[in-house]
Amino acid sequence: MRIAIDLQGLQSDGSRVRGIGRYSIEIIKNIIHNNNFHDYILVANAAMKDLRLNFKDELQLDNVIYYEWCSPCPVDFLSGNITKSKTAIYLRSYSFFCIHADVILITSFFEGFNDNCLVEFDESILNTKIVSIFYDLIPLLNPSLYLDNNPEFHKFYNTKIENFKQLDGILAISKSSANEAIKFLGFEERRVFNISSACNRDLFNVSQNETVSHSIDLEDLSSFILYAGAFDLRKNIYNLLAAYSILPNNILEKYKLVLAGKIANSEKELIDIWIKRHNINPSNVLITGYVSDADLKLLYGSCSLFIFPSLHEGF
Repeated sequence: MRIAIDLQGLQSDGSRVRGIGRYSIEIIKNIIHNNNFHDYILVANAAMKDLRLNFKDELQLDNVIYYEWCSPCPVDFLSGNITKSKTAIYLRSYSFFCIHADVILITSFFEGFNDNCLVEFDESILNTKIVSIFYDLIPLLNPSLYLDNNPEFHKFYNTKIENFKQLDGILAISKSSANEAIKFLGFEERRVFNISSACNRDLFNVSQNETVSHSIDLEDLSSFILYAGAFDLRKNIYNLLAAYSILPNNILEKYKLVLAGKIANSEKELIDIWIKRHNINPSNVLITGYVSDADLKLLYGSCSLFIFPSLHEGF
């Protein structure tokens, strides 16, 4: 079987350093190494990040190739360039047609709002079976946070939902996300497969001989409570800070709060406001920004308590 894998879940600026990016690279590598009797075409968008180094070991295999499709840019939704977007769909569809794949796997369907990711096809050019990994319906189920006050994103997301419904099948990362697709999108159960999520045991494992250098000095932290993730409103950081602020003084003196993950300037400014509102000593809260895998592993292994206050996840 020839399997074409769309890499844009790894190329997207919004997804690459978050859970979708991590999930995408791990599932692709595991598909290749655990099913070496198929041919794999790793299909990249030439307008986005080059990923050949990420798959340097896999590309040494005889049954794996790296293939790029090209188009004029911009093609993001916000640009409003309908002519270029339609041209890109034609070029993308023809590029995939030339692969002669038996099935196409999309790693992340809800891309392209403000970057040059594009996942749609023209069915008059391409009639290959298409499936996509499915993570969640968070914007649809939380419209007050994501849609009601953002008309452009609302329009983009609704269009994506309608296109998503046309897929031949979806690979859900959990029973919860599978149920969301069936209940709220009307997918037939026979088109929804729960493939679950997983953990990279090679990375997130105790190693006595680890010699990786770290950018985080644990001596400065001493004992700490850890949150690791993104900072959009559903992550519930406001209430995390509120809860932290009412801990007894002896606990606050002993345990700092570490917030790890990529953060936008506007999100950082909002958290600073919340810290002040809850009368938290700013020195008690460390906002690390993006951390490497090695540092993330160090934080997970060294924290006194890991807390995940999110209101909605796909897993």
